[in-house]
Amino acid sequence: MHLTGYGENFIRSDRSTRLFRGNQLLAARTEDDHISVDLFDIGCYDVAVYLRFLFGAGISLNTLRGTSRQNWIPILNFRAGEQWNGYSALPFGKAIGFYDVQAGHIFHAAISLGDVHVRGVQGGKLGQNWQDRIDLTRVLPYGSRNPDGSFNYDRRKIYVYISKL
Repeated sequence: MHLTGYGENFIRSDRSTRLFRGNQLLAARTEDDHISVDLFDIGCYDVAVYLRFLFGAGISLNTLRGTSRQNWIPILNFRAGEQWNGYSALPFGKAIGFYDVQAGHIFHAAISLGDVHVRGVQGGKLGQNWQDRIDLTRVLPYGSRNPDGSFNYDRRKIYVYISKL
C-alpha cells in the first residue's frame, strides 16, 4: 500500500484519531475526505483494507505498508465471511467483496456505509469514484438474485461477501 504523508500520520495516530479519520473518509463530504489524500495509486483492495485498519482491524503496520492490490484478497478472506442476501443492512465500515463465479475470484472490493450502501474506487457500477455512494439494491436488485444466492450482474453471476476482517 502506498500511503501519502497524511495517511502515514493517521496510521501512527491513536485509535480515536484513526476512527475519526475513517468516519470522515466514509462521509466524503469535502475534498479533504477523498481517499487520495491518504493513499497514492489507489486500488479498491487497498482502500478497503486502509479503512478497515482505521476502524481497528488487526492488521500490523508492516503488513499494511508491505501489501498492495490483489495481495490483500487472501487477507480479506471474503469467501469465509457472510454472504449478503440482497436486502439486509450491511454493517458500517466493513469490507465488501464481489466474487465472479465464472472467473473464480474476487474482482472488486468496497467499504460499507451501513444500510445497503457502499463506497469504493475502480469498480464501475459497484463503486468507481470515491465520492459516489452506491445503493447495492439498485445495482443488484433483489429480482436479479438467483435461488443459490448469487446475483446476475453485467452478464455474469456474482456473490457478495462481507469480510470478517
